[in-house]
Order: sequence, then C-alpha cells, then structure tokens
Amino acid sequence: MCFDKACVAMAVVGIGLTDLPWDDVIFHHILPQLSVKDLCRLRGVSKRYRQMMDAYLASCKKLIFYESNISDEQFSKMVENCVGLQLLCVAGCRRLSDSALVPVFRNNSNLLHVDMCSCPQLNGAALQTLVVHCKKVESLMLADCPWFGSGCLQVVTLHLVELKRIDISGCWDLDMEVIEQFFMKFPGLQDVSLRHFEFVSDMNLYHLASNCRGLQALNVSKCWRITDKGLRKVVDLCPRLRVLNVRACHGLTEKYLCSLIARGIKVICEYSLEEMIKRRKQVNRLQINVQI
Repeated sequence: MCFDKACVAMAVVGIGLTDLPWDDVIFHHILPQLSVKDLCRLRGVSKRYRQMMDAYLASCKKLIFYESNISDEQFSKMVENCVGLQLLCVAGCRRLSDSALVPVFRNNSNLLHVDMCSCPQLNGAALQTLVVHCKKVESLMLADCPWFGSGCLQVVTLHLVELKRIDISGCWDLDMEVIEQFFMKFPGLQDVSLRHFEFVSDMNLYHLASNCRGLQALNVSKCWRITDKGLRKVVDLCPRLRVLNVRACHGLTEKYLCSLIARGIKVICEYSLEEMIKRRKQVNRLQINVQI
C-alpha cells in the first residue's frame, strides 16, 4: 500500500520509478521487496526498466526463486548478467532444467549457498557444473530430488572442500557406504539432514559422529531404525550439538529425549516439551520402570 501511494505521488509530480537513485534507493529498498513474478513483469515494462533490472540483477549477491513457476527462458534472462551471486535458491522450481542452471554456476564461482530441493526436472548436469566451478560452496540443499543418487554424491565428495551444511533428505537412491565416505571427507559438517532415510541405523550415526564432531544440528526424522544407543553416540561425540529433529523416530524413548532437553539440546519431535515432562513426572512419581 505504501509503495502504491508513493507511485501515485511520483506520478503527480512527473517522476518515474527509474528517475529515483538506482543504487541507494531502488536496489536497496524497493526491488528486494518484490516477488520473482513482479521482477519479471517489471523487466518487461520498457527498455529503460529492462536496463534497470539488468543492472540490479548484475549487482545481486542473493536470489531466491522459492517455489516459483518460472520457466527456463525467464530464468535465463533474469540471471544472464549475474556474476557475484553468493546465495541461489531454486527450491520447488519444478519447471527448471539443467540447461538453465549450468550457465549460472559457470559465471558465479563465489557461490556459498545453493538450494535445489524439490527440482525434479534436473538430471545432475547442473550439479556437476556447480561442484567443478564453485569450490567455495558451504551449504548444499538437495532434499527430495529423485535424480540425486550415489554417483552424484560421489561427485560432490570428490570436488567440494568447504561444505558445512548438507540436506539429502528423501534422496532414496543413495548407498550408505557412499554417504559414510562423504562424512569422512567433510569432518567440518555442522548441519546434516537425513530425513526419511529408512536404512539409517545406529551404526551409521556412530560413523557420522566419529567423523563430524563439530555437528550442531541433525535431522533424522522418520529414520525409524535408530535407537537411544545410536543417538547417545552422537550426543557424546558431538558436544556442540544444539538442534535434533527426531520426529517419527519410534525407536527412541521419551526418557532419553527428556534427558537431552535437560542438557540444553532443542529436541523436535511429535510431542511438546510440556507433555513429555508431565508424563516423566507421573512415571517417576509412581516409581515404576517403563520405557516410553
């Protein structure tokens, strides 16, 4: 509403949007507030607007296309002048293919954070370009990508060196041995998401904790094979662990999860903290030994 009023006021005095200072006003205070759809429309208004948008996009360090219905052609036009990106999010862009992403990764070697979650049209070519040309990548999000298999993870393991965060949740075509080799390559991992990996066991958690002792956040929700024993290894070997997502991990007991909460670890599960503490108090008051 404020933006609309400002546009009306500028129209009254004969000032257009492109007449405002580009760097100090438009690039920092106006364009970052617009959606991808609005940016695409704005770029098509006139030649002057296209020049302004191209200059803005060329200066961007961060572009977020989260769940955008953008096509390969639209995406390519918007990012063709980008050379200084540090963060790119195309999560949920279900129409994007590798041909649109490959040039971006070739031209932006300083990328640090890349999110390609839920991009079913990719086939791995863009990922290979990314890991070859962008050696500084620290965060790689690939959850729910059916094309991401053991071969792709081996390519990541071979080429990247600075990785601190990885999300490969729901990528079922992965071999646990390849995942363990990945853990050995990146002892500096701080945030790992293995959601919905049915084959993850206590032994795999021990391997993760033994290699990545700086772990701060772990998501093993829907990994129903893990038990208190495996999780205890992670907690004991990773003293910096602060966030633990264990939703639908039915092999874990409330008693152990309550002990983790008492140690200052944020535990995300199906039950609220109040419910778990209340049940534990009732059990302790009855002085019976049960595992819940």
